[in-house]
Amino acid sequence: MTVSEMARRIRKPEFSTARYYARKDGNDNNSGLSPSDAFLTLRRLQDLLAEIAPKIHGVVLKVGTGLWDTVLPDWDSILANR
Repeated sequence: MTVSEMARRIRKPEFSTARYYARKDGNDNNSGLSPSDAFLTLRRLQDLLAEIAPKIHGVVLKVGTGLWDTVLPDWDSILANR
């Protein structure tokens, strides 16, 4: 599933706050909308955020415990393109 397809599946009203989850036991094909349906990687969160940022007012990212071998993106530059 592409990022665009995932974004279309997410039915959030404009100016809503969305919550997305990533956990070490997640799967990047999940919706990311609950702890039990969490994404696996922070990269998946980054890609989704870049896609949906212009459409929503706020985003809460919930990252589970564990060792994450990931370089976090520059969120400010992603959000500046809104």
